[in-house]
Amino acid sequence: MSVVEVISMVVLHVLVLMAMLQDLKETKISNRLILLGLGLSFALRILNGEARHIYRILPNILLPVVMLYLFYLMGAIGAGDIKLFSLIGSFVSLKMLMSCIVASFVLGAAISLLKMLYSRDFIMRMKNGFGYLFSLFLGKRYKYDKRDSGNVIHFAVPIAMGLVLSEVYWLIWR
Repeated sequence: MSVVEVISMVVLHVLVLMAMLQDLKETKISNRLILLGLGLSFALRILNGEARHIYRILPNILLPVVMLYLFYLMGAIGAGDIKLFSLIGSFVSLKMLMSCIVASFVLGAAISLLKMLYSRDFIMRMKNGFGYLFSLFLGKRYKYDKRDSGNVIHFAVPIAMGLVLSEVYWLIWR
């Protein structure tokens, strides 16, 4: 691993940590942070001698938007979460990005389940969730009411955890 690659991973983790803190504090991730991260990613790739192949990271940036847009429309995740995945994609390979997305959703589901069990409203939340899916099946579309703070999962936390798990996975089984 080159010095620039190590610096890239440190920068990525600092950016993801900043996004996580923003999400926890403000329930949003700023576009400025995402744009700063994308700019740094491009600059570091150029420093690493990848200037001629910079176009290769565009699928990594666009894939989360295309893949997760339906979840955004349902209100299951926020736009900042999708942009954070795009930011991560600008730093890592497509395989690492996909494993990060999968790990993040598994961790997010586990955190949600634990939160529901702790607040003892698992049955009610499951009824609401299946009712929502049934209404989607019938062609009705609405977003969850995010004003109910019991519904809020700061998804940048599972994204940060998913990134670390993905890196550990790829280091061990690479």
